[in-house]
Amino acid sequence: MLPALRTRLGLAALAAVLAASAPSAQDVPKLIQYQGRITDSAGQPVNAAGLTVRFRLYSKVAGGGALYTEQLVLDVTDGLVNALIGSSSPLPTAIFDSNPEVYLGIQIGNDSEAVPRHRLVTVPYAFRAQKAVHAADVVEENIHPASISIAGQTVIDSSGKWVGDTAGLEGPPGPAGPAGPEGPAGVQGPPGPPGAAGKNGPAYADDTPTGWGALAGAAGIRMHAVVEVPPGETVGGIQIFGDDPSVTYEVFAVHVPTGTPVALGGGTLGQVVNLQDYTASELDYLLVRVNVSNPGQRVFGGVLFRPALGALLTSTAFETAGGFVLSPAVGGVGWAVDATPGTVDGGTPFTSPPFSLNFNDGADYAGAAGAAAGDATTVAVNISAMSAPMLSMRSRWDTDDAPGADLRRVQVSNNDFASLLADVALPEAGGEVWLTETVLLDPAWGTIRIRLHFSSDGTDDAHAGWFVDDLAVSERVTSQGTVLGRITPRQFLLQAE
Repeated sequence: MLPALRTRLGLAALAAVLAASAPSAQDVPKLIQYQGRITDSAGQPVNAAGLTVRFRLYSKVAGGGALYTEQLVLDVTDGLVNALIGSSSPLPTAIFDSNPEVYLGIQIGNDSEAVPRHRLVTVPYAFRAQKAVHAADVVEENIHPASISIAGQTVIDSSGKWVGDTAGLEGPPGPAGPAGPEGPAGVQGPPGPPGAAGKNGPAYADDTPTGWGALAGAAGIRMHAVVEVPPGETVGGIQIFGDDPSVTYEVFAVHVPTGTPVALGGGTLGQVVNLQDYTASELDYLLVRVNVSNPGQRVFGGVLFRPALGALLTSTAFETAGGFVLSPAVGGVGWAVDATPGTVDGGTPFTSPPFSLNFNDGADYAGAAGAAAGDATTVAVNISAMSAPMLSMRSRWDTDDAPGADLRRVQVSNNDFASLLADVALPEAGGEVWLTETVLLDPAWGTIRIRLHFSSDGTDDAHAGWFVDDLAVSERVTSQGTVLGRITPRQFLLQAE
């Protein structure tokens, strides 16, 4: 049964809270002193040790949630209880700033909270705290006066306007005035010393019988021309003109994504160079390097030719494997006529759909037991009646380009490969685009068989393999067909080497 509760709240209790909200030289304790008397139902004083008492602050005399709660364990002697509210849980003084009325609720032990709640009121001298008699210093606080006066003289009126003495005050800068007239020009100083001579560049002059020429600036340089061929066009040959027929030049196909150059051929100025039916794609361009060596050697431009046509002996676009004998696959890896994998370096695995001759297992050649190797061999071909026979084929490859790791070879024999008439090693790098590869044949060899041989060292074999399409044996064609395009002297730039 809840003991009868009689409480007495000292006036100094709230004064301590109110004083704590004002700054002073020393911190004011944020505490409420509570004194009360606890009696039982017969009105007799209670004696108890370690009695749990809960104090709560509310903004209403009844109902509503507690703004603050603190639980204290107190000793009661002869019914008297003394407590400092806020001694274990700090009192937030903002409660008294934001609530015009605050009520104290008290709960003893597990009994219900006593009613009614006690309203907290100020002590008489707390009214004095509503106005500061003298502010010696104010730090980090906001001041909201109606006006400011010094010695009875108003210096800032109620609208916030300065109305005091203006001597010594500086206002905000005014708008910029108009620009004044331009002053007279100063006296020109003496000329500075000449700068260092720049590097020699190409000099162009229309001073030759054949037209424009590019003059080299110094010894030890080369001329380079970048030539873009429309994708899909085939270049049979190139001819570069100059005034010194002893000057040599080379032509490369450069793969744009990797910068890898592949040599297509070379010769001397004035000579037609066979580019082996190079077919352009969107991923490569031609680079012409002319090996000039002194200022007197000039270049007048060049011409690109389409390939000339020659008599065809036999050809295949690999719609089937007809005409070829394929060595047995090892571990599923070997030569096949199909279109797998579906793409190679972002392109198709054939040039003439639907298939090509390729070496892999449908994905790569890493699945072979040990080193992968295999042959694709033609049936017998009689070339004795031809004057200048040539093997040509379209190739692209995705292999390990470490030197000697993966080898592509074209081998020719007229005795079922008991011996070889030709054993041509093809490039190991630069197969990212389709290229035309050729091997010259000799009609004196008579009836021959041609073998495509691929071999790997067994390491780094997770590549798509070797792809061959549009293989043909025909009369060797000259590279000087119809004109495909011209190269002007201004396409050549000088580069020291």
